[in-house]
Amino acid sequence: MTEQSVISTQESSKDLMCLLRIQEAIGKILFYAGSYGKPDVLLFTNHEKDYEASLHLMMLIGEQAFNISDSTKEAFPQINWEQLKSFRTIVANDYLRIDKHVVSTLKKSDITDLRVLITAFINTQLTQGVFAKEDISKCKGSIQFQYIDFASFKLN
Repeated sequence: MTEQSVISTQESSKDLMCLLRIQEAIGKILFYAGSYGKPDVLLFTNHEKDYEASLHLMMLIGEQAFNISDSTKEAFPQINWEQLKSFRTIVANDYLRIDKHVVSTLKKSDITDLRVLITAFINTQLTQGVFAKEDISKCKGSIQFQYIDFASFKLN
């Protein structure tokens, strides 16, 4: 095995883990915020606990976007990686000026779309042999990945 292929394998494994962490964060956001019909209800229920948790998870999504390799980002330009990273920076550095209604509305539409896009990308990479099915299988049943729909991945 050449050094080039080892690096490629390590990079793809790292990228897959970042994408699975994003999927987990999305699943948690939908769990925490999905039952609220209106933004105001999310903002003012549980002393904003579900909102704050969701915001933190959105920041984690942006953090994972920072860690994904350029080759993976180039392979899947349907995702606006820069926007994900920028949102993380805004949340981390300008928390008090965030429009809470925009954030809570963003969750329901954009987050669900992001989940679908990432699932499609992971499946494409699995089919092409870029991502290892074994890496995903190892994550199934893990306490760290309870909010991922593993049935949506093409593991067979």
